[in-house]
Amino acid sequence: MAGDWIKIELVTPDKPEVHQMAEMLKIPVEQVLGGLIRIWIWADQQSQTGNALSVTEKTLDRFSCVTGMSKAMRDVGWITGKDGAITLPNFDRHNGKTAKNRALTNSRVKRKRNADSVTNVTHEALPEKRRKEVQSLAPDGAFERFYQAYPRKRSKGQAEKAWKRCANNNIEQIMAGLQRAITSTEWAKDNGKFIPYPATWLNAKGWLDEAPTPAAALKPFVV
Repeated sequence: MAGDWIKIELVTPDKPEVHQMAEMLKIPVEQVLGGLIRIWIWADQQSQTGNALSVTEKTLDRFSCVTGMSKAMRDVGWITGKDGAITLPNFDRHNGKTAKNRALTNSRVKRKRNADSVTNVTHEALPEKRRKEVQSLAPDGAFERFYQAYPRKRSKGQAEKAWKRCANNNIEQIMAGLQRAITSTEWAKDNGKFIPYPATWLNAKGWLDEAPTPAAALKPFVV
């Protein structure tokens, strides 16, 4: 057992795999998330790494309260291994004893830095260049310009929230990064199957990724 809590990324509800499972199972995304959390809680109680869990897919379905959940997880790559010796890939990256200790340590360090920052805060005016960067996403219609250009138009509300969190970044840099991604081989593959949701791409600062292998430009892709 690795503790009485589990770590979940804020972007998990927007991950393409979650929405793919919802479509496979024909259930709401929220029900998929609930099933995943129940499975992750069980795995966290049984293992520190998520490897070679002595459990069958039928049993995982019962834990999740969703028939077919384990098959859907396997189809998107979130379950590997044989039935009866199942592995949850990358489970120990976020959960398990080592990952949790690392997360708690990072949290303590962050709180201390914030406290030191408040203690030593100075009220200096923003340099001119910095003011321009902060204002760069302010013009009306900037988000709509991004969203209309993005080839996968899903979860617009989440995308707009992610956009606001990117307020310190230059819009032209974001749009240039988006154009590189749109013309990449990865995004063109399987009619855009691997294009992340816009909120996921923004939260991951996808515009800073290295230039991908170019491919023919995609037509707007809507699921």
